[in-house]
Amino acid sequence: MDYSTAELVKWLGEETRLLGWDMVFFIDGGKINALLKQTSIRRFNTANRLPPISGFIGNGPDYRFALSNCSLTLPRLIFDVNLAGNKAHLLITIAEANAYALMFKSQQWQVRQLDVLGGVQNADLSLDIDLEASGGHVDETDTIRLDLSETENFSMPCYTGETRLLTEFFRQKFSALLDEQRQFPIGHLSKRNVELHRPVSFSLRTQARGRGPTDVEGAVVLFVDMEDGAGGHFPGADYKYAIPNDGDYTATVLFNTERLLLAQFVSAFGGVIKDAEFELLRRDGDLPAVVCKKGYITLPHQWVDETVTIPALGANWTVTGTFEFFEANIDMTDALTISNIDNQWKVRLSMRGNLMVRFSNIDDARGEIRDRLVFEDFDLDDFLAPVQADFHYEAELAYSFDPEGLTQLVCESYGFAERVGFQPVFGDIKPPPARDSSGSASEFLGRLVKPAMGRLSDLLRTRLTSFGTSGFITLQDGVVENLKTNLIFESRTSKIASDVLRLNFQSILTGTRLLAPHDIAFFGKVNPAAGYFNVSPMETTLLAGKTTTFKAEPAWARVLWSVEAVSGIAEGVPLSINGGVFTAPSASDMTKSCAHVLVTATNILIPAIQSKALITVVRETLQANPAVVVAQAGRNVDFNAWTLGNPATLQWRYQDEPLGTGQAVTVTSPADTGTVAYVVEEIQVTDPESQQTSTCVLITEMGQLTPMTLSATVDPTGTKAVLDVSQTPFPPEGVNWEVRYGPGSVSAGVYTPGIDETARFALISATFDSGDYGVFEGYVLLVLPLAEHRNITTVQAD
Repeated sequence: MDYSTAELVKWLGEETRLLGWDMVFFIDGGKINALLKQTSIRRFNTANRLPPISGFIGNGPDYRFALSNCSLTLPRLIFDVNLAGNKAHLLITIAEANAYALMFKSQQWQVRQLDVLGGVQNADLSLDIDLEASGGHVDETDTIRLDLSETENFSMPCYTGETRLLTEFFRQKFSALLDEQRQFPIGHLSKRNVELHRPVSFSLRTQARGRGPTDVEGAVVLFVDMEDGAGGHFPGADYKYAIPNDGDYTATVLFNTERLLLAQFVSAFGGVIKDAEFELLRRDGDLPAVVCKKGYITLPHQWVDETVTIPALGANWTVTGTFEFFEANIDMTDALTISNIDNQWKVRLSMRGNLMVRFSNIDDARGEIRDRLVFEDFDLDDFLAPVQADFHYEAELAYSFDPEGLTQLVCESYGFAERVGFQPVFGDIKPPPARDSSGSASEFLGRLVKPAMGRLSDLLRTRLTSFGTSGFITLQDGVVENLKTNLIFESRTSKIASDVLRLNFQSILTGTRLLAPHDIAFFGKVNPAAGYFNVSPMETTLLAGKTTTFKAEPAWARVLWSVEAVSGIAEGVPLSINGGVFTAPSASDMTKSCAHVLVTATNILIPAIQSKALITVVRETLQANPAVVVAQAGRNVDFNAWTLGNPATLQWRYQDEPLGTGQAVTVTSPADTGTVAYVVEEIQVTDPESQQTSTCVLITEMGQLTPMTLSATVDPTGTKAVLDVSQTPFPPEGVNWEVRYGPGSVSAGVYTPGIDETARFALISATFDSGDYGVFEGYVLLVLPLAEHRNITTVQAD
């Protein structure tokens, strides 16, 4: 069952629920199924679409199940398997198919039952997919996908043989396909290090929501092991469903608390240290720590003015020195550590290196110093030359973790210490070669200029350790601005989650609530990224000639609508969609009982962004199976019907007599009276809402009198079938042929089906009046088109 947020928080607070993994994602199954369906829809009309499947499954020497043109689409997970199992239940819609039961009799394969799948029936191929095979290592593949070759336990309507045989049949078919056809990606894991979260391996499971015995909704659970992780194990059946039921949540992410705490620091340092790489260190019994293994802090190319007052030469001189600092990269390799000490998270930086600086100018407020230096030809070459000086500073910040309210790291203290001060030594200014008439050069230098230079140089030491000095950037500026603050988790956590796991079609994880009862739990949603959208509904069934409306979600999306036929629409029939409103073509424009139409919505501003939907257009609102079935006398035969309306109101009739109501009925075939060889009867079902009727044909073979043995040979072109009575003692010219059901005509033992493309079978009867011995009866049941009959009845096909 599912739980409220409060119930989950209490459960999460009891102990870690990560089970050794570094991250666990719980994604609402409806969101995952939407991704799978969108992938399938986008493959329509491309080479990557699942091709139609045809073939045979033998059940002993005398029975065969045949499948023809089985078109599969729209895979979706059913969440009736819990976390303890490594299999997931997958359904794939059978868009259309013909399913046959055949019997080998009189040296030929004879059709005994035909079921027409698709249309309003919503038939599914059911299978189990191996989730162990869907996991893997990120260095080999970063794609999370479901692979149809890793499947078992198949079932489908009409198939009553061994599960093993059906599984082998489809597994062989799927294994022969290209990866792009049989694999359905869900998303991708990051191959890079996302702030200490670098996935190396992953595993998939599904989890049932379990609101009741008929609830098939649930979640896909992704277990992720990081680069320095130790791996985890899988939960048992008592592991709670982790997406809360009291909010509009579609995802939950569990983080390892210590790793995520350290990731907050790493993220904050992203604004301080360039090209940084961090290593997570684990020691037995200790909380993890982080060390910087690569990166540098940049001090830019900049200028600064320093000013001092010097009493000299009988006056107070206000002297300003202009210094040029050259760009410098301070190597931070092994110079930064983050660890937990006495229940505090401490950041320690050891910043050492050297800076190049030069005196760009020295002058007083009246400009006298500069004038004398220039016009009296003092030698400034050594004075103006750049010099280098070492420095070494240490900084320490202490934080406490506050899981209440805003989940955050609270900065409690900050210290900055100078170990080696920055003390550049500049070159001297040399006096001019001759004494100047305005005064002694040596006195000018010794009493004014040199003391000013010394005082100004000393100020650089203080300047470089200062904070918040306007116009000049120091090492403290970057550290204090980015780190001497509370580090709030939510925005950074949301980015980590969406960067580590990128779902297909730009669906992203966005958090709405972050809690830290033990592990850090991130409750949120799966939504399209900015500019992206989904089409709703993504799939629908529509009666010919009817209208439906599509919309883009979110509603603000500005899109251009287009539509194209995929199958079942006559060539040249125009299709259009206006503002998301689509009217299906008429039944007369369809070449099959159901057609498929693809709807595309394109972002007007960014045409590369699209979303698609699939429409199944049906000629009729009602469908019943089996379309035709052969039974022995006195046997029970099941019939089923499907409708776009209410199946409970369907009305059945057997030989024009009321039979019952509902979706299914059972008919007992006629008893053997000994007077006929076989009986042909109709079972009809009517939808009172649409007034449409569907007819099934029941052929009952008797035991006392058996039908004549007849055969049919389809010509190579598939345009006619030659009916043969050679296995009877009767001359062909004495046989009377008649088309009992289906299109076309028969003459002199040759059947021609005509041009009806929608009929699925034809029943041709044969009678011979022997005079004294009575009338002999027989029939041939032909599949249409005739080429399909030839394919499924070929003896050599096994």
